[in-house]
Amino acid sequence: MSNNDQIDAEVAYAQRPMAQLACNDRCEARYAIYPFCRYLGKHGSDCFESKRVPILWLCVVLQTVALIFFSVAMAGVSSETAVIKSCAWAEYHADGVDAYMNYEAIRVEYESDSQQDYTQELSDVHNNNDPVADHFAPCHDASGSVLFNMVCTMVLAAMWPYQSWQRIRFDHGCAKFNCTLGIAMQIVFTWVAVGDYQTHCIDDVNDRFNSSGLGLTGDLKAGPGYILCWLGCFLEILTGTIHMLLKAPIPMQYGPIESESCCKIEFEKVVTFDYCCCPHVQDTPDVICTKNPSAQTVICTKSTPEQTELDPPGANHEPDGVVGKI
Repeated sequence: MSNNDQIDAEVAYAQRPMAQLACNDRCEARYAIYPFCRYLGKHGSDCFESKRVPILWLCVVLQTVALIFFSVAMAGVSSETAVIKSCAWAEYHADGVDAYMNYEAIRVEYESDSQQDYTQELSDVHNNNDPVADHFAPCHDASGSVLFNMVCTMVLAAMWPYQSWQRIRFDHGCAKFNCTLGIAMQIVFTWVAVGDYQTHCIDDVNDRFNSSGLGLTGDLKAGPGYILCWLGCFLEILTGTIHMLLKAPIPMQYGPIESESCCKIEFEKVVTFDYCCCPHVQDTPDVICTKNPSAQTVICTKSTPEQTELDPPGANHEPDGVVGKI
């Protein structure tokens, strides 16, 4: 390993020059200064700045735990008797009947030997001659919606612990936006799933029980799968709140901030970012002007021959020299 490679390995990734960042990180570093990401990044509490890294690691842990909860709740797609009983989304225990239900199938067990226990998919429950089974028919109306939203929830839950880790690795406004957007989408999908199940399964089934005339005095209660889904959603809400409370700094590759307004950020002797009219990054080097008396002209040139190029596509470049009449 060369000396330069060894030095680079010892420097934190977020502190390396722009040219040494991965392509995606260079793009996101520029997005971080654009209006929305910058607005999101600079809002939050200063109370957590000293504990930023431990708090972000806590977010990774919370989202991993939420992923485990959602994985257990996802078992509601199974029609196996053992899985239905252990990961039920709803349960009924009264009047000599023990019923376990997810969003795919139902398991009914009777204390009396005169009635036979059975496991049946909700799509076929209307073909069952058991009068109790018919009361679970409304759950089939929500099964498709619950399954779709739970699949979306699982996909997002698997992705976003990595996004929280990205803020530990290289934090800025765009990284904060990625985290909060993903968590918000996940919460929406989870709410739709549990909301549909609550409305079409638990509430509708209880209404049928109360008006059945079969002497069913109990109520359908939330099961472990349903509860874990809500707990996972709560952890995501908590994680999203933490991300919103943590400010995201401007990438240090731009240099120290000299001034900032709603339309412009100026960095000390490095770059000026003006996103009010035409967002771009351009060099702002010192300029040395010399007078040529014989030609009656003033020649202005950059004081340093090499400048750090931070221009995104479409940026305006100033010429190295400007000639003007006196």
